[in-house]
Amino acid sequence: MPEEAAPARRKRRLARNALIGIMLVLVLAVGAAWLQRESLADRLISDVLNENGIQASYSVESIGTRRQVLTDVVLGDPQRPDLTVDRIELSITPRFGLPALGALFLERPRLYGTLADGKLSFGSLDPLIFTGGDEPFEFPDLELTVRDGRGLLEGDYGPVGFKIDGSGHLRGGFSGIAAASAPRLLLHGCE
Repeated sequence: MPEEAAPARRKRRLARNALIGIMLVLVLAVGAAWLQRESLADRLISDVLNENGIQASYSVESIGTRRQVLTDVVLGDPQRPDLTVDRIELSITPRFGLPALGALFLERPRLYGTLADGKLSFGSLDPLIFTGGDEPFEFPDLELTVRDGRGLLEGDYGPVGFKIDGSGHLRGGFSGIAAASAPRLLLHGCE
C-alpha cells in the first residue's frame, strides 16, 4: 500500500504545482495588462479613429475598470477642429460577457458643422454620424450628461449658434436646456 500511495501523491503534487503555475502566469498577465491599460486604451482609441480617417489629439487622464477619462480632446484639423471637448468621462457597466457603455459625460464640448446645398456635415465626424444605413436613426442606449455644450452651424442660411446643458437617458428621460441663436438668417430670399 505505501508503494502504491507514493506515485498517487506525486501525481497530485504535480497537478497542484501545475495549477499554481498556471494561476501565477494568469495573475502576472492580468497585472501586466493592468499596468499597461492606459497605453492599451490609447492604442484602441487611436485605431478606431484611424480606421475612420479622423485626425485627433487627446490626453488620457485615467483608465479604470469602471471609468475612463480623456481630456483636451480635439477631433479634426487642429487649426479648425470639428469637435473639441475639455473632458470626457465614460462609465462602464459590468455585465456577463462584454461590459457595456453605461454613461457619457461631456464637459464643454464644441461642435462645428456646415449646412450647404441642403447637405449637413460635421467634417471628419461624418463617417461616425452618417452611416449610410437604411435603418432609421436611433439614439444610443446610454445616459448622457452635457455641461456647457456649444456649437456653430455655418451655411447657406447664415451662422446658427447653439447651446445645450442637460442630462438623462437618450432614449427617454433626457432633460436639459437647449438654445439657438441666428443673428442673420437668409431663407428663400427673406432676411
